[in-house]
Amino acid sequence: MTQTACYDKTEAGKETAGIAETVNAQTEKQSIQEMLEAMGQRAEEAGSWCAGLSTKEKNDLLLKAADRLEADAGRILTANDMDAAVRTIAGSARAAGIDTEGVV
Repeated sequence: MTQTACYDKTEAGKETAGIAETVNAQTEKQSIQEMLEAMGQRAEEAGSWCAGLSTKEKNDLLLKAADRLEADAGRILTANDMDAAVRTIAGSARAAGIDTEGVV
């Protein structure tokens, strides 16, 4: 193998890695958007479903939800923690040359 061929493969590898990083970032952003849209859709459906429940049934559901949130409190990030994580990840992405416009 000639030195030129090795250089070409190395450059091609860098370019491929860069493309893969960009695709991964776009896919992750798209996945988050899809996840949020699905959550919104489920919330609308739950709202419609809950409209037919009695006040007692709604209160019971809310108490169960509160119990689950309390049980998982240690695993739930606060909004500030989430903001800090997003800033850190976006900074790393920018350092890697990934466009983070609109993220932070």
